[in-house]
Amino acid sequence: MTELIRGFEISEDLCTIRFKGKADVCSTVGCAYSDRFEGISFSEGAPDVLEVPCFGDPSSIRYTVLKKGETEVAAVASAVFSDNLMRAGEECKESGNGICVVILISARLPQHSAARAMVTATEAVTAVLREFDLGTGCSPFTGSKIQEFVIASPHDSPITLTGTGKHSKLGEFIGRTVMDSVRDSAVANGMKDYPEILFDRLGLGSEKGKSCDPETLILFSSLLHLRDEVVWGFIQEDAAFRAASAMVEGLGKEICGASTITDICKSIEGEMSR
Repeated sequence: MTELIRGFEISEDLCTIRFKGKADVCSTVGCAYSDRFEGISFSEGAPDVLEVPCFGDPSSIRYTVLKKGETEVAAVASAVFSDNLMRAGEECKESGNGICVVILISARLPQHSAARAMVTATEAVTAVLREFDLGTGCSPFTGSKIQEFVIASPHDSPITLTGTGKHSKLGEFIGRTVMDSVRDSAVANGMKDYPEILFDRLGLGSEKGKSCDPETLILFSSLLHLRDEVVWGFIQEDAAFRAASAMVEGLGKEICGASTITDICKSIEGEMSR
């Protein structure tokens, strides 16, 4: 076992987390709030260990740690991005895949703060899905059919922290560790990382994409997002066209005969494909 943060150790295969002392556990898995567990396991564990689901290959479990002064946060995630993804309010799908995140905090959390930490963690998962631009048509995914969270904090810590929302450093650490660990686990389970997704969307292979002029690549990525916002109804076509034209001119490029943002995108795409 290796110390992850104060009060918590993790096994070499990352499947088991052990508490060094008594810990308070707030969970969507098996129990709402308890102090009877001595650890957490992504595989079958002992009676005193909270068992949580592992999605995909166990070797794809990933963790991230952030520390500042007495504040230490770790997130350990198992995540698959496939047919389990959906938008809130949609009809539930059949899928055995999902996302599970264990969040460890070195200070004691009151019960209401642990619950708020789950809200922050949920928003972090949604942020990762938006980074990957995952969705169907004009309906971006916001989460997974199966999405489990566990928050654990030392029961006897001399330090008590209450702010777990986005307004606090602790909330920032929760968001960042969840995002990084979920992203890394999903990629380890076969999800393409963002550059590869962008290259696919541009109609470029990974090697061709990496050889493109970086300024042109950034420009086209921004133009695609502008076009998406027109499709989603967030901005008007004429406003998007003016913004896109200014971006293109700012990089010293010329677009002849373009009357829509789609025309501009096609022109830049042709330049990148040459």
